[in-house]
Amino acid sequence: MTETKQREEMLRRKAQRDPMTGIGNRAFFLEKAEDMLEKEVSMVFCYCDLDHLKYINDHFGHAEGDWYIRHFVHTVENLIRKEDIFARVGGDEFCIVLQNCPLQRKE
Repeated sequence: MTETKQREEMLRRKAQRDPMTGIGNRAFFLEKAEDMLEKEVSMVFCYCDLDHLKYINDHFGHAEGDWYIRHFVHTVENLIRKEDIFARVGGDEFCIVLQNCPLQRKE
């Protein structure tokens, strides 16, 4: 791969990451979702909207709100598989896509 192509790939990856959390952003999520829909991958879609972020920011400051978001991301990352998709699609909105996830839980 040429140096120019490597730089372009690095910039593309950087443009698809949320700077505060390091997870994918909306552009990343849309690209991955489109790929999965084209390939007809079996998936479970989870939409998460964090409660009370505005309250935390207003009463305790944005540093605490940022901690709340980072803590949520860290918790989810420890629970999902590496192949699953996790993205921040809004200020306090996240999407998780569990790919090829069995419908029944193994005991």
